[in-house]
Amino acid sequence: MDIGVLLGTTSSAIGLAGKFAELVKQTERQGHECRLYDMILDLKKSAIILCRDFNDELQEINSEFFSSGIDVGKSLNQLHEELDWYSFLTKAKISSYEKKFRSIYERLCGFIDDAAAVAICSDNKEPLGCALRLATERSKELADILDPDVPLYEIFERMLIIVREIYEQLQGGQNQNPQDPIPVYA
Repeated sequence: MDIGVLLGTTSSAIGLAGKFAELVKQTERQGHECRLYDMILDLKKSAIILCRDFNDELQEINSEFFSSGIDVGKSLNQLHEELDWYSFLTKAKISSYEKKFRSIYERLCGFIDDAAAVAICSDNKEPLGCALRLATERSKELADILDPDVPLYEIFERMLIIVREIYEQLQGGQNQNPQDPIPVYA
């Protein structure tokens, strides 16, 4: 396994639960009363920042595919089939990008449930059942989209839409322009 993929997956596993534990320890060290509401707000900020990071990573890997001359209009299976045995450099590039892409995918899978939990805790306007249903639908959609026969651009676009939807859920509603980049939480 590629070390970058391993580190990406490990950092994802820590996720928001690790951030929560860190916040609890920080408030204990500072001698402050542990206020759950403040911790949930901090988790929400962290989740929003993670949305931005996912967005940036997906844009970057899409750009890497494109700048390497890899046709994102083709699926991974098509790209592998078209390469001759002597195109080992292109095969190595595709393999490297595929590992990065799978790392993003795996971390996003774990993040969906974490983000739903934070949204539920921080915004009581959304019913629990609705938030859980959305998380389940997103997880299923994400599992279905990572198909080696689907063109890469479709996978990138759908993953970006999922990240945008999670961001909007954390913000408590729809963003005016879905094409705007996800801003840093101030």
